[in-house]
Amino acid sequence: MSRKTKSTKKTSKKAPAPELKPCSCGCCLKTGGDFRPGHDMKLRGQIKRGETLKPESKAFLATRKSDPHYAAPKAAKKALAPKAAKAPKAAKPANADVPAPPATTEAL
Repeated sequence: MSRKTKSTKKTSKKAPAPELKPCSCGCCLKTGGDFRPGHDMKLRGQIKRGETLKPESKAFLATRKSDPHYAAPKAAKKALAPKAAKAPKAAKPANADVPAPPATTEAL
């Protein structure tokens, strides 16, 4: 009596390797995600210091406008924002709310 055995060898299907793309900080190194390890902090530091960003970084930030981690501090935003010329406001007299007395033509 011979015993027949079934093949129990399992074939495992591995997921395909992720497509490598350039790091979003602009360093041009390849990564499977958005950044290489530590490069997200590199980009945050550049934003905080108000440095000029590379086109790859600008493209990444355009997709993350609502993310507070990549928002520039208010001081940096003010320093980087172009200043528009404002027209000077006319000075309002202190007693503008009080009506003027009626003008009289009689000499006293």
